[in-house]
Amino acid sequence: GSDMSDERKHTHQQPPDLDLLYQLLTEKYTASTVDRHVESVTRYAVYLETRGGLPLSHLTAAVRLLEVVISRYLGGQACWLPVLLRIIAVSGRALLLEKASDPLTHGAAVPSYLTTVALPLELGTAKSGIERRPLDEEAYHAIWRLYASLALSPGGETPDGKKALKRAQAFQAFEKTDVIQWASRELDRQAPRCVLTEVLEVLRALSTSKVFCQRMTEGDVLQKLLVLIRDMCEAGSTEGVAQIALEATWNVIVLEEQAASKVLSESASLHSIKGILHRLRELKGSPAKVFRNEILLIALLVAKMRADKVAQSSLVSLLLNMLVDGLPFEASEEELKKETHDLIWLIVIECSGACAHFPSTRQHLTEALSSLIAKGTAPGAAWACLSGLLSSNCELQASMKSLVGEALKQLASGHTDIERVLTFLSAVGKARPEDLTSRDSEILDTLTTTLATCTGELDERDMRCSTIALFVVSCVCSDNTAMKNHFRHLGGLQIISAMLKSLILRGLSKGGQLKRTEELFLLSVLECVRKVVVGHKRNEERFVTDGVVYILLDMLESSLNNQSAVCDMLLRTLADVIATNEDCALQFVQWNSATIHSPRGAVQMLLETVRKMGERPAVESPLMANVYAVCETLTSGFESFDKVVELEGDKDMNMVKSYTDQWSVDAWTDVERLCDPFMTSMDRQWLTEQRGALQMRVHA
Repeated sequence: GSDMSDERKHTHQQPPDLDLLYQLLTEKYTASTVDRHVESVTRYAVYLETRGGLPLSHLTAAVRLLEVVISRYLGGQACWLPVLLRIIAVSGRALLLEKASDPLTHGAAVPSYLTTVALPLELGTAKSGIERRPLDEEAYHAIWRLYASLALSPGGETPDGKKALKRAQAFQAFEKTDVIQWASRELDRQAPRCVLTEVLEVLRALSTSKVFCQRMTEGDVLQKLLVLIRDMCEAGSTEGVAQIALEATWNVIVLEEQAASKVLSESASLHSIKGILHRLRELKGSPAKVFRNEILLIALLVAKMRADKVAQSSLVSLLLNMLVDGLPFEASEEELKKETHDLIWLIVIECSGACAHFPSTRQHLTEALSSLIAKGTAPGAAWACLSGLLSSNCELQASMKSLVGEALKQLASGHTDIERVLTFLSAVGKARPEDLTSRDSEILDTLTTTLATCTGELDERDMRCSTIALFVVSCVCSDNTAMKNHFRHLGGLQIISAMLKSLILRGLSKGGQLKRTEELFLLSVLECVRKVVVGHKRNEERFVTDGVVYILLDMLESSLNNQSAVCDMLLRTLADVIATNEDCALQFVQWNSATIHSPRGAVQMLLETVRKMGERPAVESPLMANVYAVCETLTSGFESFDKVVELEGDKDMNMVKSYTDQWSVDAWTDVERLCDPFMTSMDRQWLTEQRGALQMRVHA
């Protein structure tokens, strides 16, 4: 003991000459004196231990020394292992700074030192050709503990106040090494838990840097982390190693979302995710269930980025089985249960549209959703999944008739997620309208009741629900006289009128840009008018009685300035109703603006719009096309046109005639220009004659 104490004092006062020590180790005449060499290097290790770390100024010489030591250890001289472990361990305490300039002067040697220390990690690879020995695990553990200490410790100063390399500087050194590849090799083998833990600690620390996250996504580290997590779960553990691996995976996802999603969507990754979730179904305890939700979050991220890949795998089927069979939860885990179910449903919703293109998954999804709905245990998310299937434009073999009936039952019973149920009916109307018409009367009964509650002060949700419901009503009533009559008998037309009036009261006709929700709501009301009212005499009469034309013109006056989709739809609706009903046309010309400063009639309003658009509006303009449609209807649609002229005035109506004629000339000119490459000489002659006749009428 006293000899060792004297040795420590001596080495502390006078550091060994590393160049002389290297010369001693490499001198060919001393090659046989192994014990003497080990003793000399041990004295250097003792000196470092008394210093409390490896000085940065020693690194260049230490690298040369360690290359010899490691080479002889790998060559079979096991006696070098203890001193090797001591040097690695002491450098893991700190890389000491003797001067403030040491990082600049000697910092370039840090990557070389880290790479030299990693040489034993080559054991057992095809490159080395040397088998690993049980003894080597001590070296591997020491190496990764060194890396972990540098990656995890903030550095800057040791506990006893000595200056040391900072963590950021260590990261810069790691960037110039192949540490991610070294870690990847360690994940491949069945390393002892102590070694594996250190490797994962290094990956977790480095995964907070975007540089290393990029390297992890470029290689196979993410996939290997998932395999490791799966193996740990199969062994019944979601803590320790599995938790560290999961945290490292999440760090990469956060910093490199796109690249990580690409890797995680590969079949091998999805297979691992499925294996993890399958095993976690059987594990009990809240920690395992929280861990499962973390995995579900990863699956959700992948589903958002690559729904097709997830749908193609059997992961969706596994999640559906979880929903159908149920997952065990304690009474105290209600919040955790809700989170789990919400995550599963979100994944299935994201993949529902893509599932339609894979027959087996599509069939399983449809059957599982139908089963849940029939049991009465399906939330609104189930209807969202069905909507996703229907909106994929994929031909579904299964009829939606029974599900339409279930949807109507849930609407009638006051389902808490009415919007998603209505969206499902809307999707059926677009993809399989025949499944709606088979229950058309029942649908109108239910939806009219739903719409009746949406005529007062509406919030955004009410507007969204009404928008969808009105679309379904339009689908059912289109080209169906009996359903148009039924809708009127149910009071549907009064509901539409009340909705338009409520929009007036909300100030939607007083100028300004509509919110998107309000605009879609108004468009759905107008579309319903065109499908349910236009062309149906009794419904048009009701339309006139309620003075809806006046309401539409009030709205048109403000929307003309914005030239929005609402303006186009208003004009189109007005053109339709005045084309089929003379009383509507008379209401059109009877209307007067409520604006105090510039009172005007409807025709004057349209003509002012024409002037603002320029002398020759483009034929492609939807707005001007609809203005033309209204004007053309007024001038040629009725035998009682004299009444219109009398009300509006000869001058204005002549201007309307002139505008419609000029529009026709311009339209013919544009048609001639667009069709010229495909026309024969006879086509050109006919078009020229038509345009000439119109021009003569305009200039007459």
